[in-house]
Amino acid sequence: MVQIIKDMDELKTFLKAAGCKLVVVEFSAKWCGPCQKIYPLVHAMSLQYRNVMFANVDVDDSQELAQTYHIKAVPTFQMFKQAHKVTLFSRLKRAICCYRSGFMGEPIFEFCGADAQKLEAKIRELISSFLIAWSPFWNAASQCSGDWKSVMKIVGLKVKQTEM
Repeated sequence: MVQIIKDMDELKTFLKAAGCKLVVVEFSAKWCGPCQKIYPLVHAMSLQYRNVMFANVDVDDSQELAQTYHIKAVPTFQMFKQAHKVTLFSRLKRAICCYRSGFMGEPIFEFCGADAQKLEAKIRELISSFLIAWSPFWNAASQCSGDWKSVMKIVGLKVKQTEM
C-alpha cells in the first residue's frame, strides 16, 4: 500500500512508524503524465516488497514538503531509513566510520523520472546492502545469550565501560 502524505507532520509520523524499514517517497503531481504512468507500478512494488514502506507526496498539495526536500521535477523518488534520507555517508557509516575524514556524501538515491526498473534495482540494492551490513550482528546474536555486549564482542567491537 502507498501512503498518501499531505504535510510535514504526516511524513515525520510515517518515517517514525517505519522504524528500520526502507522508505520510498515519491514526489509527484496529478497533472504529470509520467507520474500517472508509474503510480500503478509503485503500488505493485508496495505489495511485492512488504519490508519496504511506500509514500506519495503531491507537490501541489504539499508545497512545504516539495520545498523542504528540494523537489525540482516530478516524479522524484527519495529513500529514507530510520527517518533520514539515505546518503552515501549513511550507508558507509554502518560498515566503517569515516567521520573524521570530513567526507559528507550527497544523497545517493534521488532520481527523477518514471523509470520503474531503476527504482526497483535501487530498492533491491538498498535492501541487500542493509542485510549484508547487519549480517555479522545477526550471526553473533545466534552465538550468545542475547546480551548486546556479548554480540558486540563477538563481532569485534569494543564495549566501553561506563560508571552508573
